[in-house]
Amino acid sequence: MSAVSTQESSLPSPSSKRPKRALLIGINQYPHFPPKCQLDGAVNDVESLEAMLRGQFDFPDTSVETLTNSAATRAGMIAAFGRLLDRTQKGDSVLVHYSGHGSRRRRGDNPYRGDRWENVLVPYDSSHGSTSPNRDISGSELYAWLRHLSAKTPRITLILDCCHAGTLPRDQSGAHLGRVRTVFSDDRNASYEHFPWSEEDRQLPRPNESGWLTASSAYTLIAACQRNEKAREITLREQGVRLHHGALTAALLQALPAVAEATYRELLPLLTQAVQGRFDDQHPQIEGAIHRQLFRVQEQGPRREALVSACTQERLVIAAGAIQDVTPGSIWAISTPALHRSAAPGCSW
Repeated sequence: MSAVSTQESSLPSPSSKRPKRALLIGINQYPHFPPKCQLDGAVNDVESLEAMLRGQFDFPDTSVETLTNSAATRAGMIAAFGRLLDRTQKGDSVLVHYSGHGSRRRRGDNPYRGDRWENVLVPYDSSHGSTSPNRDISGSELYAWLRHLSAKTPRITLILDCCHAGTLPRDQSGAHLGRVRTVFSDDRNASYEHFPWSEEDRQLPRPNESGWLTASSAYTLIAACQRNEKAREITLREQGVRLHHGALTAALLQALPAVAEATYRELLPLLTQAVQGRFDDQHPQIEGAIHRQLFRVQEQGPRREALVSACTQERLVIAAGAIQDVTPGSIWAISTPALHRSAAPGCSW
């Protein structure tokens, strides 16, 4: 498909000097899970993103913390969240990226009401179905931590490249679809150890379409899929080398250099096109402050943009309507999506 837009994004001018901080978490190895539940591309995700943040988005070396595999236990992740909260100052730009397994667990003594299950991040030391304590990190714990972080800065981006529902550990239709970033749901009640609740934290609203967090003007959430979908890994060939990545992160790595001055809302069609070009049952989500510029706090009015859904010699059909100001007589420009303009030579989807 082509993109129809009234204007295009370009590479940014030198970025502002506002402090930028990032916490990147990637987990391939899960020692308490069977071989079919191990992952291939999560560590590649964070290593490639770290290089891009430092080289193209001016994140200082001392302001990027990366946890991979055995460093990303529940205690290790919570400690890193705490360090990031302590170091963040007013007006800082903060990015948190997680690549690994997602699942679900019983809500237990959870402030949400109604649903029996909640989505969780699965740390390195998770052990579903065992007699040991539940070590997963829940969406409500993330929300409580983000509330405290957003009291310091509204410039927060959270990227979750994982499944948001615990079903099968691997798709049964074939290995060519790539590993699926989910493990079986955990039937044990959540303990929330090391994440004490304040009375205010207990008044949490229900999550949004991704199943993780409610929409907020204080941060932007990029999620790999909807709450009942699976996030998959893919294999790319870059300069003759085969590399595994999460489908969402691979799309981000190709799109970000060309749309660095765009908003998150403008980024979504590129991610959707790239991911659904392979998996029509995985729908990336962007929620919260969607009209904010990437890794910035500036708000922009929504641009009128839509994807071409059908094309003949005589007409184009675009996936838009009155909400995007598509009216009789309106004039639209046609442009190639930035994701394709920025594709690296030798990198095939």
